[in-house]
This record gives sequence, structure tokens and C-alpha cells, in this order.
Amino acid sequence: MPNKNIYSKKILLIIVVFFCFTLFSNISFSTLIEDKKNSLNMKMNTIFKKLDSRSFTKQTQFYKIFKKIAWEKKITIKDKNKLTLISYIESKFDFKYIEYKKLSTEGFSPLYVSKHKTLILKFTRWGNHRYLINLNKEKIKSRWSVFLFKQWSDLSRKDINFITSEIKKLNKNILIFIDQEGGWINRYIEFEKRADINKYFSYCIIDKKIRTIFPSKYWYFPSLKRIWTFYDELSPLLTSHQGRGITQSEQDYFLEKIAYIRLQTLKDNWINTYWLVLDLDRWNPVISWYSRSFSKHLDKYKLLVDAFAKASKQTWVTLYFKHFPGHWAGKTDSHKWVLNLAWQEKYLQENLELFNYALNNNPHAWIMVAHAYLPNSTLSQFNKWINKASFLLTDDLWMQWYKLSHWRNLKNMFFSTDAILKSNKLITVDSINVSWVK
Repeated sequence: MPNKNIYSKKILLIIVVFFCFTLFSNISFSTLIEDKKNSLNMKMNTIFKKLDSRSFTKQTQFYKIFKKIAWEKKITIKDKNKLTLISYIESKFDFKYIEYKKLSTEGFSPLYVSKHKTLILKFTRWGNHRYLINLNKEKIKSRWSVFLFKQWSDLSRKDINFITSEIKKLNKNILIFIDQEGGWINRYIEFEKRADINKYFSYCIIDKKIRTIFPSKYWYFPSLKRIWTFYDELSPLLTSHQGRGITQSEQDYFLEKIAYIRLQTLKDNWINTYWLVLDLDRWNPVISWYSRSFSKHLDKYKLLVDAFAKASKQTWVTLYFKHFPGHWAGKTDSHKWVLNLAWQEKYLQENLELFNYALNNNPHAWIMVAHAYLPNSTLSQFNKWINKASFLLTDDLWMQWYKLSHWRNLKNMFFSTDAILKSNKLITVDSINVSWVK
């Protein structure tokens, strides 16, 4: 019987040689890029035929090796044509890996989710997690999803890993939701020692720079605002202490690396969903005080969406975008009063453009719909865009927005939550009847 390790080494060798040929050979771009892509397709098909016969574990191993090589090349290659080809190759490998996941019994496919009300569980740090899980054992087995809350102190990484692994033992396909945005909005501390984060970084200059934005005194993921500030400082004109300017590809690499680490750290703890806040930062206490929005600039926010789209394909962590259609530039805290977007047409259109872009580039993504008043003139567009999402989530029905607005007779406007409650692809997040959840 052939030695499987020999075949594994052969596939790895093909990948490495393939990259060397593509990126370092003296390629002339006098012909069209499309001609080059056709040639590359033939070489990629050779690799894919080798990978098709391997186990999903091996396919994942090779995919990670490929992504590592691709990242390293993208921050060293300066030729725009070659960078275009790298991105093309990467997209092909990403798509192929999605196919492997679908064929594998491992992981989770959103296509099997049905309309349901999520199970809400609340845990206390150092609490008796096993007791609470056993108390809800049958519910965990029968539900499509569970939403984890915490009481008082944030959970430790050991706490969350135990909780989620025990839940997955009872229901391997269950969706696990958790607030985990960085900044002040956390449910568990993901980095409890330097090794937890250092493993994601090499000794190259750009990795050393990225590592500096991760805190050293407490080990939360950096907030979206901090990520945005760092990205903005990484302009192509910025000169490092070694006299080498930061390139555009290194900016792109930064966002891709951040998105990958964000989703992989969740996956490492059995959490298979992540919400990405898409509210443009035009100042709102829910967004700004907690540093939850990436930027006020639409074009730059789209780059973050692109990075998370790639990371989602790599990790198979499902993305959902919030808070559709946005928090606007007001002083309304969603837990305290009703958000009225009836007079915010300009903001609505701009923010909706971002959500539309995110859904178009993430065909399997979901959206969480905010509790808000919207003008009737936007109802048709609202319904059209929520239908693009694979699934919808309500923002928590416990919030004042919902309790003050549900089924009220409104003139010239509609309530966003009422508009989705009958949807056949709705996941309801409802802690009204769970009094100890905040």
C-alpha cells in the first residue's frame, strides 16, 4: 500500500513549486491577464485532483499551508500584475475549500437551519457549568442554536471552552452565538497568556507592528475602532524605523490577518458564528462609547468586509451583520428608547449600501435587524435587502425599542422588527421571559 505521507509531501511540493513558478519566474505580461489565468487554471486543477482524494483533515492542512504561503507572498511582491494573479489563485483555493467543507461531515452548514427561537443560557465565572448544561440537556439537543450570556465577571477561556465543548457533544451542529466584539463588549477573555496570541505572528516587520495593537495588561481582542485607527496610520507613505515604506498590500494583509485571528480564536473555542458591526460611526453611544464600529468611511469599511469574507471561508465561522439598518448619528441607546430613522434618509441610504455590499459579497451571511422606525418609502427596499440574507436575527426582544414599539399603529412609517417576525428564516433572540438575562 502506498505511503500516504509520501503523497502528502508530493501535494505540498506541487503547491510550493506552483507558487515559485507563478511568482518568481520571469513572466511577461505582454499578453492578457486572462490568458495567464487560463494557464493557472490548468495547474490548479492538477493540485485539486491530488487533494480531492485526501481526507478533509489533510485538505484543511494543505489549505492552511497554502494561505500562509499566499500571505507571505502578498506582502513581499510589489508587481501589481502578480498581486492580481495571487488574488485570483487565492479565490480559487477558497472556493475549492468551501466545496471540501460541504462534502465533509465535519463543520456546520447554514442551509440546514430552520426558523426557530434560540436557547438563551447564562453562565457565571467559576460557576457549576456542568449543572446548568445538564439542566438544559434536552433543550440543547433539540434546538438549532444557543446564545451564551454571562453574569458579572467575564468568563475565562477555560470556562468558555468547557461550556462550548460540552454543548457540542450534545448537539454537534448547533449554532453558538456570543457577544464578542472587542473593546468593552465581551463575554470571555480569549487571551490569557502571551502564547495565546503570539502563535499567530511571525517575526516579519508587519506582523510585529500588528502585534502591538493587542493589549498586554488584559487580553481582549482589540476593538474595531482601534483596528481602524491602526489601519489608517498604516498609510503607504508611512516609513518604518528601517526606512522601508508600508505598501498597500501590507494594509490589505493587516485587515486579512486581523479578520482571520478574530474568527479563528472563536473557532478554537467551538464558537461558529460572529457578528460584524456594520453601523457607520457617525456617533451613537451604543457604537462609539464601546468602540464597536470600524469607520465612518463607507469605502474603507467595505475593505474590512472583504477581509472578513475571506476569513469566513478559511475558518468556516458564519458571519452575520448588525445592526441592520444602522444606529445613525444620534444619542439613542438601543436599550433605553426607540430609534427613529424616519428622518434619516441620507444616513439610511449610505448605511444600507454597506449592508448591501456585505450581503452581495457574502451570499451565505445573515443579518441582525435592529428595532427601529423606518419611513414607509423604504419598506420595499427593506424587504428586498433582508431577503438577500440567508437568515435573519432579531435584536434582543427584551430591549425597550421592542417593548415600546411592537404592533403600534404608526403613520407613514413601520417598525422593523414587526416587518420580519413572520419570516420563515428568522432566528428569534428573546430574553423577555428569561428575567435573569440582561
